[in-house]
Amino acid sequence: MKQLALGEQRLNFVSSVSHELKTPLTSIQMYSQMLKEGTVISEDHRQKYFEFIYGESERLTRLINNILQLSALNHQQQNVKPIYTQLSALKDIICTKTNSLIHKHSFQQNILMKVTNIENIRVLVEEDAFSQVIINITDNAVKFFDHEMIKDPDRQKIDFIFSSHPKHEQMLQLEIRDYGTGITKEQESKIFELFYRGGNELTRTSQGTGIGLALVNELVLAQQGEIRVERRSPGLSMLLSFHAKYE
Repeated sequence: MKQLALGEQRLNFVSSVSHELKTPLTSIQMYSQMLKEGTVISEDHRQKYFEFIYGESERLTRLINNILQLSALNHQQQNVKPIYTQLSALKDIICTKTNSLIHKHSFQQNILMKVTNIENIRVLVEEDAFSQVIINITDNAVKFFDHEMIKDPDRQKIDFIFSSHPKHEQMLQLEIRDYGTGITKEQESKIFELFYRGGNELTRTSQGTGIGLALVNELVLAQQGEIRVERRSPGLSMLLSFHAKYE
């Protein structure tokens, strides 16, 4: 039964990836052809088409990077080598790596520091792996925000909260909190499983392949960190913990 379930998940994954690649590529080809042939006269429309092409190419890049990184981690071809990094540098990574994604979807980004003397705190991470974790979690929060169900624009925000770990003195916790519809208890127990996507593949309207959060889990573990999820009212929190030095 487990083999059959895994086989079905893999088929769903192939179907999802095919859809995720084909749809934006078709749109990019159509808009770029219109721009190439000069059929778009309005400068406003030209600018919108350029922005659309750029945004879709970014999405394709994230998808391909996720697949390649997950494959490398599974085959132990990629060595994640964390080093102690200034906390202020991690704050800058969050700002720069999520800025375009958040503003594109009219979200608000809040970075909160519940620790003091941040210039004296260093966190054990690899910057590239940390960036990929932040991007994937942010992308998920934006992607699964149900605009039809949630009419309150104040909930279109994501909080990044740095604080001391509640149990381990030598660790720092980063909470990434969204204010969307959240997840069920069943989804909470499966959310980091490879290929897992809640709902039915045939009736699904949201984008995704079911590898983003599985990759997040692998990358956090590769940095000697921990990750868990907590349901909120409203929304969801991803709680990431990393080793830290307080100098």
